[in-house]
Amino acid sequence: MKKLFLDTAGEYFNIAIIENNKVVFFESKKNNNDVVNQSLNYLHIFLNKNKISLKDIKGYYFTIGPGSFTGTKVALNIINSFNLVFPTFDFNYITNYDLLKNENKRFVLIKLSKQKYYLHDFMKKNQRNSGRIIDVLQTKEDFNIVNGYKEFNKKVLEEKLIKNKFKKVDNLVKINLFYANDFVN
Repeated sequence: MKKLFLDTAGEYFNIAIIENNKVVFFESKKNNNDVVNQSLNYLHIFLNKNKISLKDIKGYYFTIGPGSFTGTKVALNIINSFNLVFPTFDFNYITNYDLLKNENKRFVLIKLSKQKYYLHDFMKKNQRNSGRIIDVLQTKEDFNIVNGYKEFNKKVLEEKLIKNKFKKVDNLVKINLFYANDFVN
């Protein structure tokens, strides 16, 4: 059974086809300023290149932020639209910082704009202030960080699938997206 993974919240558009917790096709492309139109075009090309029809998709994995305001909404809107035409009730989501989390590093750094980053501190579990917006880092070496999507790939996605890091939801209306400002005091 094929499932589609979409991540449009960060600085890269990540897309994958998943079968039995294995990533069979994966691509990552840097987002430009037109994430809405480019995402649909990129998704269309990806599905055609891999000879996959929307009818073949039986479930979805996606990210819910934090990220750019528009980018965070794009994946959910695409999935919602596809689900109206080809209904499925297999929805699985993850925050971007949990997707990028590396067990050996304390922080995840997510680029929000040219000079703003979201820095998530995993030592502050379940605290509202576990993340903060920061300006361009003076030196990234000062932090024990996962440097955003530069370290994200097929292997990282499969690891999250195997370890059941995605949360299942039966209704997309129940999803609360996270924007970077939600985590700022």
